[in-house]
Amino acid sequence: MGRAQRGVDVARARQDWRPISLLMAVVGALLLICVGCGQGPSATNIAARSSGSGCPTQGVGGDTQPPLCVQAGGSSSGTNGLNNPPSVPNASAPPKVQANPGISAPAAPSHNPPGISAPPGITGPVTPPPITTTVGGPPSVPGSGTATAPLVAPQVSAISPTSGTKAGGASVTITGSGFTDATAVDFGSVSAAMTVDSDTEITAASPPGTGTVDITVISPGGDSAAGPADQFTYVS
Repeated sequence: MGRAQRGVDVARARQDWRPISLLMAVVGALLLICVGCGQGPSATNIAARSSGSGCPTQGVGGDTQPPLCVQAGGSSSGTNGLNNPPSVPNASAPPKVQANPGISAPAAPSHNPPGISAPPGITGPVTPPPITTTVGGPPSVPGSGTATAPLVAPQVSAISPTSGTKAGGASVTITGSGFTDATAVDFGSVSAAMTVDSDTEITAASPPGTGTVDITVISPGGDSAAGPADQFTYVS
């Protein structure tokens, strides 16, 4: 009877310790797993996983980012000798520098002379138009208006009649050219009353005189040349 009771007591004691043993086994398994996670790859594996520059490219001990690496004796592929420098969270790019809106670039110098502007669609220096001078008149600039025609001396080609009384008063018609600006008509050295009818005709009244005289037409361009065609004879 005593042995049976002792067996029952031992069995009960073992049942009481069974949950504690199971718990300790679970804790031990967890410790083994954590120790295995904390162990990283060996130095040989780290060197094998590097990019060839002597710096690891994979994390150690389960990290996702590689550690900082400083290469001796030369610059690395990173910034300031660091390979893959850590990024700064919430960092923003530096602000862009803009030109002062109140400051403008200097204007390009003009090659055109004062008072002369380039025509639309044409750039570059503008050459002033040439100035031409005509004989007997003022200079003429192209595009400045109607050019002034040169002044020429009048010419007498005929008179009618060719004679008149010494007392004068005969109406003489003078034909020729260049009579528009005529200012006077002389019979010899005596001026006569005259009327310019056109550029080719003048009517004059013969003054008193004697003998044969030349009729001369006077204008700003000069005097008509004397010749047989302009001779007038006084008769009694």
